[in-house]
Amino acid sequence: MINFQLSLALVMISIYRFSFIVYHTQVFFRTKKWFIICLSSQWLIGFLLPLVSLFAQSNSKCIHSQWISIYIMVFIIVICPLISLTANLRLFLFGHSASRRLHSHNSRNRIAPISAIISNRTDLRHSLTPRISRRDTHILKHTIYMFLMLVFGWGPIYILFIVIHSTTVSTILLGFFCVWAQISLVCLVINMFIFNTQLRKYLMKKIFHS
Repeated sequence: MINFQLSLALVMISIYRFSFIVYHTQVFFRTKKWFIICLSSQWLIGFLLPLVSLFAQSNSKCIHSQWISIYIMVFIIVICPLISLTANLRLFLFGHSASRRLHSHNSRNRIAPISAIISNRTDLRHSLTPRISRRDTHILKHTIYMFLMLVFGWGPIYILFIVIHSTTVSTILLGFFCVWAQISLVCLVINMFIFNTQLRKYLMKKIFHS
């Protein structure tokens, strides 16, 4: 259930950020009601989905059947990361498009001297070319990093949970990838903490100025 909640938390954070920024003109997406809906949906879905695996446990063994392991892996490693990746990439494209529109608007309103246009025509044309800002690049790197950490961090252990039904898997290998998954989780939390500047400043203020 914890793994379901983790994947759903990343999805809901991505959806909330996407709707809050892209649809900023809609008052509803900037209210606490929308935040509560996202949070409640995460916990409700995260509570209902694991019930399938609980009811489908084998009577003779204490482990899940193979199709349940596949079901868990597809949801946690495939569906949730893809939804989060899609929302974040659309947010990146929205931010990049807004930056280009702002750059184009400023360029049209810029009045340059005739002598500068004649002597620096190449530099002027180069300056009018829209580029991906450092902020957009940072968001894109953050999105790709979270996607890769979730897939390659938790993917191997869930693949082993599927393979273990048909063949013998070394306990050392199983333990290694369990630790690997926990390390990737810690890296995800640290990365989200570093990326969220407002949250970091708020916590630092509470910790060191309390």
